[in-house]
Amino acid sequence: MANMGYSLSIYNGMIYDLTSYVNYRPAIEAPAGKQLLGGIDIEFTNSSVVNLFKYKSGQDLTKNFDSLGLDSAMLDSQRTCLRNLFLKGPRLHKLYS
Repeated sequence: MANMGYSLSIYNGMIYDLTSYVNYRPAIEAPAGKQLLGGIDIEFTNSSVVNLFKYKSGQDLTKNFDSLGLDSAMLDSQRTCLRNLFLKGPRLHKLYS
């Protein structure tokens, strides 16, 4: 799937799929007749995390992710975000050669 344009990779033995986030960035739309307030940050996933999945799709990103240089609070929040929004399931062993 990584060779077909998907942005999915492995982190700590689990598969995460960020394809729709990478291809269709988050957006906010105001209700009819209302305006959005300024200064809203819609990028809830750190750009360095997104770039890992975008440019290293299909790989195990565990070492890369853990060494991004983000502080521990940011790393924890990014792990939570990945788990809650992008988790597909455990990595399965290759069945065919």
